[in-house]
Amino acid sequence: LARVYIYFSMAMGILFFTLIELFTARTLLPVYFLLAVIAAYRGALTGLNVSGKKMLQGQVFLVLAAAAFVLLVNIFSPSWLESMGMGRLTAAVLIAGGGFGATRVVSATWRLKNPALTRRNTVVLGGIGAGLTAPAALFLFPDMISLPMPAWLLIGFLPLFTLLAGVTLLQNSLPETGEFPAKGILAVMINLFISVTVALTLFYIIHSPHGPAQKLVFYGAFSLVALLLLSFKYFVLGKIRTIGFKLRDYYANSLQNIAEMVSSPAEINLKINRIYSEVMDLTGIRSLKFLLPLEEQSPKLLQAGKSLDYLGADDPLRRYFNENRDIVIRYSLLSNHDADRVIYGLMLALEAFVLVPFYRGKTLKGILAAGEKPESYFFTGQDLGYLKTVSMQLYQLIENDRLFDDYIIKRNYDRELDIASYVQFRLLPRETPVNKGMDISYYNRPYIKVTGDYFDFIDIDKNKTAVVLGDVSGHGLSASMILSMTSSIINAMLREKKSIEKAVDEVNHFLNHRYNGVDLISLFIGVYNRVTRELVYVNAGHCPPLVVRHDKNEVTALEGRSKILGADPGARYFSSKTVLNRGDEVLLYTDGLVEMYDEQRADHITESGLMNILSRHPEQDLETKLKQIIEHVNNVDKEAIRDDITLIGIRAK
Repeated sequence: LARVYIYFSMAMGILFFTLIELFTARTLLPVYFLLAVIAAYRGALTGLNVSGKKMLQGQVFLVLAAAAFVLLVNIFSPSWLESMGMGRLTAAVLIAGGGFGATRVVSATWRLKNPALTRRNTVVLGGIGAGLTAPAALFLFPDMISLPMPAWLLIGFLPLFTLLAGVTLLQNSLPETGEFPAKGILAVMINLFISVTVALTLFYIIHSPHGPAQKLVFYGAFSLVALLLLSFKYFVLGKIRTIGFKLRDYYANSLQNIAEMVSSPAEINLKINRIYSEVMDLTGIRSLKFLLPLEEQSPKLLQAGKSLDYLGADDPLRRYFNENRDIVIRYSLLSNHDADRVIYGLMLALEAFVLVPFYRGKTLKGILAAGEKPESYFFTGQDLGYLKTVSMQLYQLIENDRLFDDYIIKRNYDRELDIASYVQFRLLPRETPVNKGMDISYYNRPYIKVTGDYFDFIDIDKNKTAVVLGDVSGHGLSASMILSMTSSIINAMLREKKSIEKAVDEVNHFLNHRYNGVDLISLFIGVYNRVTRELVYVNAGHCPPLVVRHDKNEVTALEGRSKILGADPGARYFSSKTVLNRGDEVLLYTDGLVEMYDEQRADHITESGLMNILSRHPEQDLETKLKQIIEHVNNVDKEAIRDDITLIGIRAK
């Protein structure tokens, strides 16, 4: 649907640009009229797509016939266009196209009687009406063009333009009113206040008797005030989002519950049904189904019955999501697009309103098909983010269950370790983030096949990336399961935009109140912002990271260290912050590196030894320095290594 809106806006924009030529040379009257025909066609096509109808051949023929007629008249009788009056002719074409599209939208809205659809179509009708009647109005009232523009019209036009700014209105106002009436109303009021303030200020500056120099100062002050008003808007809406509405917290708690279900020993069909119940009770969604590629099918998954379905290699849904990775909402599909029309029919058959794909790298691994919510509610951005994480957790459940079944069947300890190692390998990142303002290198050496170290790189948004490094007190299968649970909790919390303090608190709560074991976890979570260059971090009992300041060639340890996780149920964790300049480096490591000791050579690495390696050759890149540390590890006697070793190097760009 966004594509249709963009095409319509482009057509109207080009049409307005030709007004300049129309009031000067007037040599492109046929071109102007053809552009009006195209704009009317796009308006009609918008209405058809919104109403779920396809453009018929006869309708396309009428548009082509109108365009051909204008060209022929321009060749054989150019004066006729002048005599007809371009204003009336253009207005008639635009109103006809827009009226046709609007009629289709009203008809579909009345027929379907869906409140969510009604609200969306109301905005579309407003956009079509405003876009098509504005140029027509200019020509229907030509006398007003030569008159001074009334002040009230200037002041009233800018608020109207802001409130009808298509996507902004759809994103920040109407859709939110279904879930959060106060937020939607307040967003509209703030937009209106800012628009009126800006319009009044501009009107005053333009009509003030001051000279050019003073007006220039006024324009500078106006720009500053406009920026402050926008900052105020986002600050207020942000406070409302975090304080006034608790849905995000509900979703975070729900994802925590689902993570525990994923790790529970219950049968897979029971766990899937529990997860579906959790999601439907919280969101009001009427139906859920997880679709898997056919090659993921197994005898165990057949027990899940109708909760799961499978997609063959040539399935249209699979082909569609191999090319389009975004979430699909049924009413956003275009009836005049062949692929969209097929997917629309499949969604109706599945009783699905939203399709949420999950990818592992570039490979489609599953699709969560969610039905409609109660008719008075939209799917908000929070809803879609929540469903995206649920889709990931459902696949993790199926993958873990499959690997766990393999582990039970083999009954061989070495094989058990291989399977657990494979599970861990799938949890650990396979590649480092790109275009995030930093270069990352890492090294991981398990003490045995299954490591007790956990590390991850998580994209929070386009500017923020989380770097996580943890160490479980222990090895083997128990450490592997704890790391799996820790990974699920941290990913769920950070993807729900929760703070790193909250994520660490949740892991500590799990270890103390739900796991009831004796294992402890040291954990470091740092979030780097490539715009501000700030590294905000929490260190829960982990080895202090080392920072190399490029401009000073000095190495220091990051301050701020809290209690290890799992030791104190009442522990509180607070973040610290540092700024990384271009070229600064950070080394994260687990205690297995500084605890190894070669008795024959009386050789070991200390914190001061690491600092020496990092500062010895400042011209060397970070990867070379890591290789020196790794070479030292490889040269010691194998008996000297008593724990897992993990290194992560970060260099700010």
